Amino acid sequence: MMFKSRFVVVIFSQFLSLLLLSCSFGVFAKTTDSILDIPIPLVDDTSVTLSQYKAVKPVYLKFWASWCQPCLKEMPHFQKMYEKYGESIEVISINLGLNDSIDDVQAVVKRYGLSMPLAIDKTGELADRFNFVGTPYHLLFDANLNLVHRGHEANDSLDQKLALLAAKNTVEPISSSSLLKNEKPLALEELAKGNSVLFFTATWCHWYLKETKNDAAKACDQAQKEFNRFAQRYPELNWVVIASNLWTSEKDLDDYARNYSVKTPIVIDRSNSTFLKFGVKNFPEWVFIKDGRVIERHIGVLGEVGLSNFTGTHTILKSSKPIDIVNLRMKAYNEHNLPLFLESYASDVQIYDYPDKPLGQKGHEHLRGIFEPLFKDNAVSVKIESQIEQGRYVVNHETVMQHGQKTKYVSIYEVVGGLIQSVRFLREI
Repeated sequence: MMFKSRFVVVIFSQFLSLLLLSCSFGVFAKTTDSILDIPIPLVDDTSVTLSQYKAVKPVYLKFWASWCQPCLKEMPHFQKMYEKYGESIEVISINLGLNDSIDDVQAVVKRYGLSMPLAIDKTGELADRFNFVGTPYHLLFDANLNLVHRGHEANDSLDQKLALLAAKNTVEPISSSSLLKNEKPLALEELAKGNSVLFFTATWCHWYLKETKNDAAKACDQAQKEFNRFAQRYPELNWVVIASNLWTSEKDLDDYARNYSVKTPIVIDRSNSTFLKFGVKNFPEWVFIKDGRVIERHIGVLGEVGLSNFTGTHTILKSSKPIDIVNLRMKAYNEHNLPLFLESYASDVQIYDYPDKPLGQKGHEHLRGIFEPLFKDNAVSVKIESQIEQGRYVVNHETVMQHGQKTKYVSIYEVVGGLIQSVRFLREI
């Protein structure tokens, strides 16, 4: 009986191991297939996928950024490899799209005479799916699309593998599991609960970018200091610093928090899922959240103009009283602050000539078309002569100046869920 029991345990253990192994192969295959079919959008408005090169030719991908000093040092080597092996290996240059403009990218292309196909990872999906962890980033696949090289240096190992593949020789595959993401995403429901301000940055951007993007380096430094001041001034809000996972260890995070005296929660987005979710492609970037909805975002230092943005946003965050929302609209109108002005309206807002004649289409774009040129020309201002709040309605007696012409209105604002849902204007004769 003892032998039989042990035999059953052994058989069951082997069965369990095989079951787990088969499950892991299933997940692995599915993940690999999804990587092969990711569209890589090229700057010539075409796109390619790895799968279209299967059984055709090997593929060499290189991720880079214009501000990455090792990337720039490797560019002559990169162009040389393309000129040498471009017929037999598909070489694709992928700009990370992080803190880079199209002009920045084209300047690097021109400076180094890069002639291989070029992609820009505008959404961050390519970096996410290929488990990008830092620039430069080299990925090399053989003609069967087995991963044969993954690294951060243009070294002898990479050169030897390129030469072997170009000559149609076999290169020993490495584990594609390195392309699978193992990091858990941040618990956003906890981090961004209630009314929140998320500050996206990198622990190194204030010093590393000094040589290549000094303005960005200064912005990283100044914006973090601003964040600290605002967090002290408005403690009722939920403030969180979210650091990029690129080249960042827990020690780096601790040093950064200590150097800047960060008193709020500060975390590393190890999975990069939070940067991807909010479409953050520049740092520093501020994201303001109310009731789970992004109501405003700002790149760089807030400064004097940004401070008025923030003050208005804070009004939205801390209060949904109709009169506060309407007065925020008036403030933005007089400051010619179009983003804040639009943020005070619902996305499907309708403007009426009193009582119910629609004036144009619903939505922000209609308002933008009307007010953007007026704001740019500093052509309008408004003065509230009197104001009444009744339930969800606010009634203003207003004097509007437009191109030097004065007009009086009775304006009825309907506020629903903290946003202006409709406005009815009655012009005084």
